[in-house]
Amino acid sequence: MKFEEINKVLSITGKESNIFLPNEIFSDLQDYITDGKEIAYAYSYIYLTQFLYRNCKYFNTQELIDVNVIKQILGYSKSNRTMNYITKKGGLLDKIGYLESTKDFPMTWTFEKSSGEGLSFLMSSEIDKDMLPLIPKMFFLKRPMKAFERTRLLIQSDGGI
Repeated sequence: MKFEEINKVLSITGKESNIFLPNEIFSDLQDYITDGKEIAYAYSYIYLTQFLYRNCKYFNTQELIDVNVIKQILGYSKSNRTMNYITKKGGLLDKIGYLESTKDFPMTWTFEKSSGEGLSFLMSSEIDKDMLPLIPKMFFLKRPMKAFERTRLLIQSDGGI
């Protein structure tokens, strides 16, 4: 996808929040992935899913942002399966605690500084199903775990669980 297409698909307004990733992300990824292209893909996938989740973009765009659209944004064909082991449900990024596969998605967000509550999301599970957009049966998205809490890695460095 070209830059203009990505802006259109993601409905970029310029008012989206900044996205921050943990400093240890590259060393964490290098413990499990040796190919530079795959590390770049994993990092970009984590960043993009965090952007989508934080800014409630999965359904608040012109089209549903699913795994195929994410692949195209990252420069791969939607039919390309070479990176699926990294991003699939139960894949590497799920196992090491960076992402979690879920069907519950954020609809809107609020920030309550005065009450000390901070950032909170209105989740799809909190809304009447009749009010939700049509959701494909096999759809799931990735919740960026380290955006909300720091967790230790769940896979040993030798690849074992």
